[in-house]
Amino acid sequence: MGDNIVIEYITAQGERFATLTNADFRTIANLPWLTDINIPAGLLMFDYGLGTVLSSPVYSLEDLEVIAAARSD
Repeated sequence: MGDNIVIEYITAQGERFATLTNADFRTIANLPWLTDINIPAGLLMFDYGLGTVLSSPVYSLEDLEVIAAARSD
């Protein structure tokens, strides 16, 4: 995840989650139900216990700015 670190946890009840931190271990984001990271594809994989694993792309700040600008037109 670039210069960031993903720390994964599993609770005693078997629930999975992760925390995205910077190099100083400050939390950037909480990632509930994170089950895997597909680095080559740039995807985060989530399992909400519904029988389907969902994926979400990882965007850079620059990517998000481009998307926001395109939607504001």
